[in-house]
Amino acid sequence: MATLEYERLDSASLEIRLLKLRKSDDGGICCSLTKHNLASKPDYLALSYVWGDPQVTENITVNGNTFGATTNLVAALDVLSPEPGDQAEDYFYWIDAICINQGDIQERSDQVQLMGDIFKNAILVIGWIGPATNESAEAIDVMEHLAEEIRSSTEGDLSFLLKPIPRFLADKHAPESQDKASNPRDIVAKNTFGLLAMTRSEDIYSIFHDRPFWKRAWVLQELVFAKKVLFFCGRKVFTYDPLHVIYTWCNSILVTPYHMAFSQGEWNLFQGCLNSSLSVPMRTVLIAQNNASSKAVSTEDPYEEAWETLQFARNLLASDPRDKIYSLLGLFRIGIDADYSKTVQGLYLEVAQIMFPRIPMDEWFDYAIPSNKRIPELPSWVLDWDSRSKGYGWEMPLYGIYNSAAALSVPVLREKVLGSSLIVSGTNFDEVHLLTTSSDNLGISAIEAFQFDITGGQPCGDTLHDPIPPGLPRGKASLRLCISDLQPGSKQRFVISSTYPSLCQEFIKNFKKWTVDIENTTTHQTRLAICNVDPGVFLKLFFDENALENSFDSNYAKDMKKEDDFPELPESLCYDLAASCIKHFQHSRHFYTKKGYLGFGPKWVQEGDLVCVLQNCRVPVLLRKVDDHYEFISTCFVLGLMDGEAAEMVSRGEISMQTFEIL
Repeated sequence: MATLEYERLDSASLEIRLLKLRKSDDGGICCSLTKHNLASKPDYLALSYVWGDPQVTENITVNGNTFGATTNLVAALDVLSPEPGDQAEDYFYWIDAICINQGDIQERSDQVQLMGDIFKNAILVIGWIGPATNESAEAIDVMEHLAEEIRSSTEGDLSFLLKPIPRFLADKHAPESQDKASNPRDIVAKNTFGLLAMTRSEDIYSIFHDRPFWKRAWVLQELVFAKKVLFFCGRKVFTYDPLHVIYTWCNSILVTPYHMAFSQGEWNLFQGCLNSSLSVPMRTVLIAQNNASSKAVSTEDPYEEAWETLQFARNLLASDPRDKIYSLLGLFRIGIDADYSKTVQGLYLEVAQIMFPRIPMDEWFDYAIPSNKRIPELPSWVLDWDSRSKGYGWEMPLYGIYNSAAALSVPVLREKVLGSSLIVSGTNFDEVHLLTTSSDNLGISAIEAFQFDITGGQPCGDTLHDPIPPGLPRGKASLRLCISDLQPGSKQRFVISSTYPSLCQEFIKNFKKWTVDIENTTTHQTRLAICNVDPGVFLKLFFDENALENSFDSNYAKDMKKEDDFPELPESLCYDLAASCIKHFQHSRHFYTKKGYLGFGPKWVQEGDLVCVLQNCRVPVLLRKVDDHYEFISTCFVLGLMDGEAAEMVSRGEISMQTFEIL
């Protein structure tokens, strides 16, 4: 049998190809492919799906010729194709892998440019989640049951979770021996709570979180323009309405204590399972719906809309890195057309040249990854749009809280893009001098960072009590660094208050807890000794000496003598502090600069990297000198440099402005 040959499409007249499906007598997939004019609005269904491995294919027949389709596509076609003799209505389908000549770069580019219109004009979009598993249909039944219960319940009333479940679900999910049940939580199949918390959590997670369909870049555009969507998991069909109902409900009850018949731990597991299971698909769906609703409104700034969409899509997956851009072209217009003759580097540079002048500099710089993990030959300041899916993202959030470049308005040069170079003005403030080691062990990272902070990277005692710029006690500096100088659990800047002594003590307690899992070595004993700070040392590490003289702090010395004297912090504040520290140590390395400033950056920061404050950038950045230019490394945080201090130093003549060429 010959290989399929395509007749060329007339892109000027909006020609597309549509497919009719049928099964042969032996069960094989037989398709007929014909040309149609999109402007004539033919009736057809569009398939949204994940290609799968293009090297693993099965043969189907298209116009009497052999066509190699991926196994996931064949599974979808097997479900959608009518059986021989079936009198059901014969639909046209648009399926990209077959309807586009993938070997013709020009046609591929032209058809991708039309993708938004193709899905917008489809009478129905079918979202193929993938083949069914042994429990997938039952898990979908459970989700639809829960959604119906939520719709019919009174807001805030959770008693429906203990109502008996329908017989058909109870029979499927009942324990082997009901007579052995001794309390309500053992009867896992007789109510909704038990059904979800005990029996279907893994199945639900596998369908609504693990399936690659929900993380596919193209699905965003396809859902935005769909008039109606039906999702297929094997032959089980559902809509995203029950998912939306459950996801919204989960978020509304995240702080609801619930003790009717189950422990708080079981309740937390129940909430967490549902929320995490639906977070990926519902984020995708909600972003799609928001984009769809915004299409009816004239957008004053299309670049802001493009930036928001691009940021979200960086977390999605595409087999071709160029599709991280091309899959979104139907959602915004920024002067880029689909063209698969372009290199990935050329496309990403073109996006940067258009978008960088229109986006706050620090927001753009937020998406740094290690240079050895980037697409080769991509300038360091150009965003690698495929990077977040590689798992190397680094973030310095909440830019509105800081303003390193405040008043740094010396008119040397406004940033501009020249070819592949970014030209910016700013000041070379300092140089990274000492660094903590990089460890994957959270406990080791935390303890070593604290030791590093309070000793200045020197043997314990040499600099223990010396304040660091800008005159901060070392313990206080370490605490402020670990929480990014923010009140734990909030978006407000850190301030000294009556809870500060207890906060310091809780900070130390966290380090004590983290030592439990560290091997009992000599080094470990040193770390542990530093955590067991005696009251006298504690005062000097965490409190300004002059603060002890004022009325607010006059009782600190007395309070520090006995650990039991400290008032307990609210549990929520303890949790927020620990969560802030854990997230911090998972992604950061602490450093001292040559001038003695304390800061942190990503795991890939190196000694010798330059700490710079750039005009119009609200946080400091790390640059690396390479020959006659600079390489962008990442944003960073430096105590004493987050609120316009650099401009004051420039005005005093302590540092000077210069121009940086970043490549």
